[in-house]
Amino acid sequence: MRMSNSPRERALAAIAALPSFAPVPALEFTVGNRLAIIGDPDVAFGWGERVQQACAVIVLATAHHHRLAALRAAHPDALVLPVDRAAIEGHAGAYRVLWECGDEQGEIACDLILDLQATPHWSGFELPVGYFAPGSDPLDQALAVLALVQLIGEWEKPRYVRFSSALCAHERNRIGGCSRCLEVCDTQAIRPSGDHVAIDPYWCQGCGDCVGVCPTGAVRFQYPRPADWSTALSAALDAWSDETPCTLLCYDERWRGALAQWEAEGGELPDHFLPLPIWRTTIFSEEWLLYALIRGVARVVLVSAAESEKPALLRAAAMVQTVFEALGDPYAAERVAIVCETTPEALTKRFSAPLSPYVSPGRFRFRLQTEKNDSMRLIRDALAKLAAERQVDAPVLLPSGSSWGAVAVTDRCTLCFACTGVCPTQALQAGGGIPKLQFTEARCVQCGLCANTCPEQAIELTPRWNPSQEANQAVILRQSEPAYCAECGAVLGPRSVLDKMVATLQSHPLFGQPDRQLLLRLCADCRVKAQFRETDPVRIWEL
Repeated sequence: MRMSNSPRERALAAIAALPSFAPVPALEFTVGNRLAIIGDPDVAFGWGERVQQACAVIVLATAHHHRLAALRAAHPDALVLPVDRAAIEGHAGAYRVLWECGDEQGEIACDLILDLQATPHWSGFELPVGYFAPGSDPLDQALAVLALVQLIGEWEKPRYVRFSSALCAHERNRIGGCSRCLEVCDTQAIRPSGDHVAIDPYWCQGCGDCVGVCPTGAVRFQYPRPADWSTALSAALDAWSDETPCTLLCYDERWRGALAQWEAEGGELPDHFLPLPIWRTTIFSEEWLLYALIRGVARVVLVSAAESEKPALLRAAAMVQTVFEALGDPYAAERVAIVCETTPEALTKRFSAPLSPYVSPGRFRFRLQTEKNDSMRLIRDALAKLAAERQVDAPVLLPSGSSWGAVAVTDRCTLCFACTGVCPTQALQAGGGIPKLQFTEARCVQCGLCANTCPEQAIELTPRWNPSQEANQAVILRQSEPAYCAECGAVLGPRSVLDKMVATLQSHPLFGQPDRQLLLRLCADCRVKAQFRETDPVRIWEL
């Protein structure tokens, strides 16, 4: 038996020896043979005849309604409806087509849809499973028909992501916050839903873009889970245990074929490359990149299949580069590389020379956690230790869009605490019985909800990394002397706010007298009691 001697062989063998991870939750589809074909009736009937053995065809004719009588006579068993407009809802196995024709309207249920309209109902994004809009090209139409027939039956697909609405920073009380996932979703599976977003698992196709840009970790990938991926990487690095630096090469199935063909033709990756394929490279965020480098990887090379996927990856890479530059790493700009539409041969030539790791392999042995904030806490702690060793304690400004940062308030702050009620990570908190606003920087994800909610526009955000221990501690952003109820002594709120309110209202007829102004300095219970004690209360019609 041949022994595995090279670092890469040992690493891959260690990954293969790991026990199977827990299965990913699956989504079940039951797709019948009801096929709705929308478009020109002549073309629709042509394809309907070809699939009539496999499908029960419903034709929704959007043109040439005068020909329907002849077509019905030629195809007496076919169901055909003239339509002026059609709207589509649902997913594979449970589509609904809402149609209108003149004053008539109705609804049909179907399992699959072939949309042959010149302007299809859905376009401009990755279409949902079971809906095909091939355009006017006969070859594309034929390929679509072959594909849709293959979907008939019962089958499963993974639930690619797990969503926690409590962590979502999309919106609070109709005030907008984070919308990054909505901006990058190519399948329109993510839609606004009140204070948060909703993800349609039937539409989601696992592109992973939302995971890479979510600052709070409300969206977490499950294919693979972060903990499973970090377990595999840790096992590989533990087995690597060699003087050879490790370059982590991550790619998805869209590039896997090119690599396999190149290797079959005699191509070979450099010895310092550790290939670790993944479902989608777009799930990489600053969390995964920082973890790999802290764990001892010398360089991370991500192969992206499309230019549209690069902006989010480049933003995460820029944040990582800034952090390592602050630590004094001379190769900070080379630690993460995002490449697109490259060949294996070109990639190996570009990265043929290995880098030395900045962090000694095996020094930090933690794994990524189920929740992102737990992972980031461990990553921050590791970076803080590295910073302390290099005497780096001053905050470091990060690129715009980074998920780490600070919050500051100006003198306009009235301590209304509206910001504390919307913060999804509890980075901002009220001071209990004392009117003060506290901030814990390590919890902040720079979602912007606090700044957008503040009625005084007194909040300013600054993306930065604070390597000191102060980042983990609650600091007071603003504090005021408390005002107490004049009768029972309960805390009413900031004295400055109460004094300003009294000064503003003292010219009002209702509060012109000192005894009336006293009502403003009472708590709710004492104010009710005081009003009942009055012998000559002011009535509204007397004002």
